[in-house]
Amino acid sequence: MSSSITKILNQLTKDCIEQSLAFLESGGKHSFSDSTHFDVVYNGKRFPPKAVIGVAAELMNGTPLSPSDFKGGKVSTCFRILERHGFRIERKPNIAWILQGNPKVFPVDQYLQKEGFKYWSAPKFRDEIKMGDIVYIYRCGKNASVLAKGIVEEAPSPKSLLKKLQHFDTPLNNLETDKANSVKVGINVLETRVETPRRQISRDDMKNNVTLKACSLITSKQSSVFKLTDEERKELEKLWDYRSQNEDINRKISADEETKVVLGSLPDIPEGRCFKDRQELHDANVHRGIMGGIAPKASSVVLSGGYKDDRYDGDTIIYTGQGGRDPATGRQVANQTLTKGNKYLATNHLNGIPIRVIVNRKYDSDIPPGYEYKYVGLFKCSRYWQEKGIDGFIVYRFYLEKIRFDESIGSIVSQGFAKGNSQPKRTEVRCSRVVRNSKVGEDVKNLYDYFCQICGCRLILPAGPYAECCHIKPLGRPAEGPDTIDNVLCLCPNCHVLLDEGAIWVNDDFTLGGKEGVLKVHPLHQINSEYIIYHRKNCGSD
Repeated sequence: MSSSITKILNQLTKDCIEQSLAFLESGGKHSFSDSTHFDVVYNGKRFPPKAVIGVAAELMNGTPLSPSDFKGGKVSTCFRILERHGFRIERKPNIAWILQGNPKVFPVDQYLQKEGFKYWSAPKFRDEIKMGDIVYIYRCGKNASVLAKGIVEEAPSPKSLLKKLQHFDTPLNNLETDKANSVKVGINVLETRVETPRRQISRDDMKNNVTLKACSLITSKQSSVFKLTDEERKELEKLWDYRSQNEDINRKISADEETKVVLGSLPDIPEGRCFKDRQELHDANVHRGIMGGIAPKASSVVLSGGYKDDRYDGDTIIYTGQGGRDPATGRQVANQTLTKGNKYLATNHLNGIPIRVIVNRKYDSDIPPGYEYKYVGLFKCSRYWQEKGIDGFIVYRFYLEKIRFDESIGSIVSQGFAKGNSQPKRTEVRCSRVVRNSKVGEDVKNLYDYFCQICGCRLILPAGPYAECCHIKPLGRPAEGPDTIDNVLCLCPNCHVLLDEGAIWVNDDFTLGGKEGVLKVHPLHQINSEYIIYHRKNCGSD
């Protein structure tokens, strides 16, 4: 935003803004779109913040401002001026809709194969569906179910007025019944479950829910657009999340197989032992399963050259997760998800559970004739992230580091509670670590007086206040982030873990993703946007 625009905005008075609100309330024309996330609430009505400020500036100076002249958002000059004059800004209420697709009319599953921007027919509620509303997409017919979730990014408009025609390359565009003036809504599909039927919400699931059985989708047969009440929205959201969290319940591993999973070292299997084939690995409990690269509960992994991106140098491994491959060609044809074996590897990372690693001849040429695999020891998963693989689809990467110590840790059996050790032994462990500059962390913590930049809490211990220094771009391999103030945040332990594990992230305007709020930034603390972008990409939020 130019200095001249800033000067104009800073000169706005409360009277000017109130005149702007009266103009908007009367239906006055302007060049600004509806807001996405926030509204100015005035006299019980809602108005787009940028439109309020833009019209006020024109009323004061006689010169119209365009939407590109200044930004909106929580930390913007636009919001600051409105709040300075006592106007209330509120997040838009979460209105949710169900949009129906008929597989007899067009191939719904094919259209929703991938996430991303989509146009969908919206013949009803054109004036009520707003940007930022939540959308669930429902496939009617024999296998009726909710199979995708997204958010409205373009308000309903006639087909002839759509803004993103480059995205209109779908089967919908070729329907004989689809007229030029038919109304479409632009949706960013955030998650599709076309390929995971167990994670979809069936019509029976909804009919068996006390709240959802009364929703208009179930009770009415004459529409393709259904508005949910707040209670119905909450129930559908719970059901959607429940299906996601419990996908592993139906995995193909039998209960009997689960009880045989052993985590950690195996007393009778020394490092370096070779095996003839996968069956022998399975029978020895080194790697359960004849086919998969990740064993049940990620107790072990096999590097067999299936992924071109895998790296192994003896002490470290960059291991590619499972899912999304075409078994015929070996190429990646879909995005991987953090489920099944990938989820277990991530869990092992969180809980520090060691992973047995087996390699084949491609990674170890010293394997003797007659043998195909070698057990190369225990590794820990230091971190994981997601990125685009060689074939252009999202894959999960797991960074594994070899555990080197004199006595192997005891095996941990998944059945029952661990017996523990009343007199744990000590052993010498040699490891290498990145040496951090403690003054960098202390300077940042002192700058914020040990208050968490995310949640605002301040922990007081008997020895004094406590906070943690969190690196936005991680130190060490493979990220190699710097130990500098522009890469460091002052966080409480909870927020530190949430940020490190990608449960929350920071947007370019310092608003938070994964939870509501804004990162508190001191004027003297210059955070490098490059590291924020890196973090978002690695947690799949960019």
